[in-house]
Amino acid sequence: MRWKNERRPQRWGWVSATTWTTALIVLACVAYVSVEAFHIVQHRTYVLADGEKDNANLANSLMQQAELTFRTADALLLSTVFRLENRPFPIEKRELSSALFAEQIRQFPNSPRLG
Repeated sequence: MRWKNERRPQRWGWVSATTWTTALIVLACVAYVSVEAFHIVQHRTYVLADGEKDNANLANSLMQQAELTFRTADALLLSTVFRLENRPFPIEKRELSSALFAEQIRQFPNSPRLG
Protein backbone atom coordinates (compact mmCIF):
# COMPACT_ATOMS: atom_id res chain seq x y z
CA MET A 1 0.00 0.00 0.00
CA ARG A 2 1.25 3.45 -0.92
CA TRP A 3 1.17 6.42 1.32
CA LYS A 4 0.22 9.91 0.17
CA ASN A 5 3.58 11.43 0.96
CA GLU A 6 5.55 8.65 -0.63
CA ARG A 7 7.46 9.70 -3.75
CA ARG A 8 7.55 7.64 -6.88
CA PRO A 9 10.78 5.82 -7.39
CA GLN A 10 13.15 7.51 -9.85
CA ARG A 11 13.59 5.38 -12.92
CA TRP A 12 15.86 6.03 -15.84
CA GLY A 13 13.08 6.76 -18.36
CA TRP A 14 10.79 8.69 -16.07
CA VAL A 15 11.05 12.52 -15.87
CA SER A 16 8.75 14.72 -13.84
CA ALA A 17 6.47 17.40 -15.30
CA THR A 18 8.49 20.09 -13.52
CA THR A 19 11.64 18.99 -15.33
CA TRP A 20 9.85 19.01 -18.70
CA THR A 21 8.40 22.45 -18.00
CA THR A 22 11.79 23.80 -16.99
CA ALA A 23 13.39 22.32 -20.11
CA LEU A 24 10.68 23.84 -22.30
CA ILE A 25 11.14 27.28 -20.72
CA VAL A 26 14.91 27.08 -21.13
CA LEU A 27 14.49 26.00 -24.75
CA ALA A 28 12.08 28.90 -25.41
CA CYS A 29 14.53 31.37 -23.83
CA VAL A 30 17.42 30.03 -25.90
CA ALA A 31 15.31 30.29 -29.06
CA TYR A 32 14.30 33.88 -28.21
CA VAL A 33 17.89 34.92 -27.48
CA SER A 34 19.06 33.26 -30.71
CA VAL A 35 16.47 35.10 -32.81
CA GLU A 36 17.35 38.42 -31.16
CA ALA A 37 21.07 37.81 -31.72
CA PHE A 38 20.36 37.06 -35.38
CA HIS A 39 18.39 40.31 -35.71
CA ILE A 40 21.20 42.27 -34.06
CA VAL A 41 23.81 40.79 -36.40
CA GLN A 42 21.57 41.38 -39.42
CA HIS A 43 20.95 45.02 -38.41
CA ARG A 44 24.68 45.55 -37.81
CA THR A 45 25.45 44.20 -41.28
CA TYR A 46 22.86 46.53 -42.79
CA VAL A 47 24.25 49.55 -40.91
CA LEU A 48 27.82 48.75 -41.98
CA ALA A 49 26.79 48.37 -45.62
CA ASP A 50 24.87 51.64 -45.45
CA GLY A 51 27.90 53.35 -43.89
CA GLU A 52 30.18 52.06 -46.64
CA LYS A 53 27.75 53.38 -49.25
CA ASP A 54 27.66 56.79 -47.53
CA ASN A 55 31.46 56.91 -47.38
CA ALA A 56 31.71 56.08 -51.08
CA ASN A 57 29.20 58.84 -51.91
CA LEU A 58 31.10 61.31 -49.73
CA ALA A 59 34.41 60.42 -51.39
CA ASN A 60 32.84 60.91 -54.83
CA SER A 61 31.41 64.28 -53.81
CA LEU A 62 34.75 65.45 -52.43
CA MET A 63 36.52 64.32 -55.60
CA GLN A 64 34.03 66.22 -57.77
CA GLN A 65 34.37 69.32 -55.59
CA ALA A 66 38.18 69.17 -55.76
CA GLU A 67 38.06 68.78 -59.55
CA LEU A 68 35.71 71.75 -59.86
CA THR A 69 37.98 73.84 -57.62
CA PHE A 70 41.03 73.02 -59.74
CA ARG A 71 39.15 73.82 -62.96
CA THR A 72 38.04 77.16 -61.51
CA ALA A 73 41.57 77.99 -60.36
CA ASP A 74 42.94 77.01 -63.78
CA ALA A 75 40.42 79.25 -65.54
CA LEU A 76 41.25 82.17 -63.24
CA LEU A 77 44.97 81.70 -63.80
CA LEU A 78 44.51 81.54 -67.56
CA SER A 79 42.45 84.72 -67.61
CA THR A 80 44.96 86.49 -65.35
CA VAL A 81 47.90 85.48 -67.54
CA PHE A 82 45.99 86.58 -70.64
CA ARG A 83 45.29 89.99 -69.08
CA LEU A 84 48.89 90.42 -67.96
CA GLU A 85 50.26 89.51 -71.37
CA ASN A 86 47.85 91.58 -73.46
CA ARG A 87 47.22 94.73 -71.40
CA PRO A 88 49.60 97.32 -70.04
CA PHE A 89 50.47 96.75 -66.38
CA PRO A 90 51.61 99.94 -64.61
CA ILE A 91 54.40 99.76 -62.03
CA GLU A 92 52.08 100.86 -59.15
CA LYS A 93 49.80 97.92 -59.81
CA ARG A 94 52.78 95.58 -60.06
CA GLU A 95 53.92 96.65 -56.59
CA LEU A 96 50.39 96.21 -55.23
CA SER A 97 50.12 92.76 -56.84
CA SER A 98 53.50 91.75 -55.40
CA ALA A 99 52.44 92.90 -51.93
CA LEU A 100 49.14 91.01 -52.14
CA PHE A 101 50.92 87.88 -53.37
CA ALA A 102 53.50 88.12 -50.56
CA GLU A 103 50.68 88.47 -48.00
CA GLN A 104 48.97 85.35 -49.37
CA ILE A 105 52.21 83.42 -49.05
CA ARG A 106 52.58 84.55 -45.42
CA GLN A 107 49.04 83.43 -44.61
CA PHE A 108 49.72 79.91 -45.94
CA PRO A 109 53.10 78.85 -44.58
CA ASN A 110 52.82 75.31 -45.97
CA SER A 111 52.45 76.49 -49.56
CA PRO A 112 55.40 75.87 -51.89
CA ARG A 113 57.91 78.75 -52.13
CA LEU A 114 58.30 80.37 -55.50
CA GLY A 115 61.55 81.82 -56.75
